[in-house]
Amino acid sequence: MNVENYVKKLVELSPSIKALEARKLSVKLIEMYSSSLILIPNNEKIKEDNPIIHIIKNYDISQFCIIDFRFLQESNQVSDYLIFGESEADSMAITDYGEIVKILYTDVGEYELDNSWEITHITPCSKNSETFLEALKIAAELQSRRFSGDVKGNDFEKNQSYAERCITVSGGEKYRQFWWSFLNCEEY
Repeated sequence: MNVENYVKKLVELSPSIKALEARKLSVKLIEMYSSSLILIPNNEKIKEDNPIIHIIKNYDISQFCIIDFRFLQESNQVSDYLIFGESEADSMAITDYGEIVKILYTDVGEYELDNSWEITHITPCSKNSETFLEALKIAAELQSRRFSGDVKGNDFEKNQSYAERCITVSGGEKYRQFWWSFLNCEEY
């Protein structure tokens, strides 16, 4: 995957300031929405084969957010998982065999603050880093359309259409649960 081309495509998907102003959003929201897909290159380049780790090490990711996914400032190894991001309050990780998963931890400690965490659920997200980033790009398109007012967040039919594209790009049915939830495809 060519990360530089990927980053350029995300910028192209960013909602225009004009479209955001037409929605009469606050200046703060316009700034936040218009910069959410922008990754600014760092001065120093660090060679990384994995495109996710390449992005973390070579770009300013502080403003980056797609739906509720954010990269961590640094990846960290926990057991068989390389934690690289967050979605909701859960960790996003690369397994030792390259698959992307979402990890739910539960506090199993006797006391509230004793930090005894245990993995209680793992949701498969994508077959590898490249397919995850490609599916995130599809989600970014939906996010931009939501921010611009073209699509409502509770337009379940439109959300499902984008989720189906993400599922296909990610590697198939195994990844449905993650993308269906991530893109808000069900009424509650």
